[in-house]
Amino acid sequence: MDPEPVLAPAPAPATAAPLITVTHSVSVSATHSLRSTVLNPVAAGKTYGVGQQLHAHLYTFHIAVSGALHPATGQLVLTELVEDAVGMALFDVLNHKNLDDVSWFLKRPSTLPNLALFAWRNLGVILRVHPVR
Repeated sequence: MDPEPVLAPAPAPATAAPLITVTHSVSVSATHSLRSTVLNPVAAGKTYGVGQQLHAHLYTFHIAVSGALHPATGQLVLTELVEDAVGMALFDVLNHKNLDDVSWFLKRPSTLPNLALFAWRNLGVILRVHPVR
C-alpha cells in the first residue's frame, strides 16, 4: 500500500501582507563589577581580571518584532507599545544603575550573556499579555 501523498500548502493569496521585521533600539548606561557567588577569589581573578573592579558600559539593545502588516493601519505593531515595553523592561530598570544592585544579578554575574537573558525575560513578561510578539 502506497503512503498518502503529502500536499504542499496552498500559496498565499496575492493580498496577503509579507512578513516584515521592525527593530527598535535603546541604549542604557550602567555600572557593574564582575563577581560570582560560586567562584573562589583566585578563580574569580583568573576569570574576570580587572572586570572585578567597578566599571561602566553603554549597552545598546536591538529589539526586533516580526509579523505581517495590519491591513487597516499599515503597521506591524504600535510603536508606542514597543517603546513602553522597552522603557519598563530595560530603560527604567537599568539606565544609570549599578547592575550589582539589580535583583536579577544578586546571585549571578552581570556578564553580557546574563544581561541579554535578563532583557529577554523582562520583555517577555511585559509583552506576554499582548497578542503581538
